[in-house]
Amino acid sequence: MNRIESYVPVPKPVKSDYYVACHYYPGWKKGAADIHNGFEDLRSFPERTPIIGYYDEADPVVMDWQIKWAVEHGINCFIHCWYRYGDNRGKPVKVENLRFNHAIHEAYLNCRYRDYMDFAIMWECDLKWGAATDIADITDNLMPFWVENYFKLPTYQKIDGKPVLYVYSQHNLEAALGGHEKMKEALEVMHEEIKKYGFPGIMIGCMDNGWNKSNIPYYAEHKVEEFSFTDDMISKGYDFGYQYCWHYNNGLLDEAGKKAYLDSEKPMLPDDIIVNYQLDCIKHRVEKYPEFFMYTASVMWSRGPWHKVFGIDPKTTIWEWALSPESWKKLLVGAKALIDTLPKDSLGRRVFVLDNWNEWSEGHYLFPNYEHGFGHLQAFREVFTKCDNIPDYRVFKVKEQREY
Repeated sequence: MNRIESYVPVPKPVKSDYYVACHYYPGWKKGAADIHNGFEDLRSFPERTPIIGYYDEADPVVMDWQIKWAVEHGINCFIHCWYRYGDNRGKPVKVENLRFNHAIHEAYLNCRYRDYMDFAIMWECDLKWGAATDIADITDNLMPFWVENYFKLPTYQKIDGKPVLYVYSQHNLEAALGGHEKMKEALEVMHEEIKKYGFPGIMIGCMDNGWNKSNIPYYAEHKVEEFSFTDDMISKGYDFGYQYCWHYNNGLLDEAGKKAYLDSEKPMLPDDIIVNYQLDCIKHRVEKYPEFFMYTASVMWSRGPWHKVFGIDPKTTIWEWALSPESWKKLLVGAKALIDTLPKDSLGRRVFVLDNWNEWSEGHYLFPNYEHGFGHLQAFREVFTKCDNIPDYRVFKVKEQREY
């Protein structure tokens, strides 16, 4: 790729009273994704082209630009989706056993500005990507690798000295381990095992749909208590819950709204519905579980590039939406007001989560792009930071990966 003469200018982080972690999908190196085609899937969606063009995510220069843009707008940490291949289950983990190892091991760990940006991992527990076979697989294979390669680094996200581990999906992990009691035992063992490495503990979080208005139809049909999921996660020993994306179930619209959506050539939910929906969900969690959650704001869910790749029909699955920068700002103002009601030492005040930095194909991204420029990042900076810096908005284009 082309490098400007002065390299990436030194980041000028903005000051803020909030620690902000942002989900990061490391699927943008040719051939790395396995199940989709990376930027090639975006050819028919030029509006969601990265502002620097299609890039090689393994390049430390690209990571330095991302770090610069993130910290200059108030983002402190990238939560990397972390996968190992299924055939590595039950075996010692090496870098070559990882899907998407390039983003951390090639780009982040070799970039110039990594000290400006924390990172964490979200353990993807689908069986295809290596959910644990048993507790010994966690203690003997996964944890040693995580400690050596991530947790011991000063830039790994920690709370009170405890490394933070995000888990997705805990349902698959529980099934792989053998049920509720085995899951509970595994978490107990992990909390003790980490102390052998000199840490005071570990913070393990689950992607929690314990109260999500999308689940209301399911609750009604199955007569499930609305908080049973969250209570179950707490009973197992998870330290916190978080949201990956606030999905919107088609059963929540009135008949007129359903008709308008289904009759549209390009179905997309109105911004005001999504803003109010997310704020309702956050409010409910703030009121019912003020000590358990990290709160999340989601910017989009628009999977156009994947409709063809995976045969997704947007009119029959989770319905789609994409907030404008203006609507995104309204959501952020409301979310900030809600979390500011929490106790100052609560987890929800200490960490705020954004979805997503760079999920280009699935359709949720804050990374500057052709359609909105820096608009969504600027909105976040205006709401959550002291705006005491001057972000760098120079625009350039990297040389595309040859394969693209």
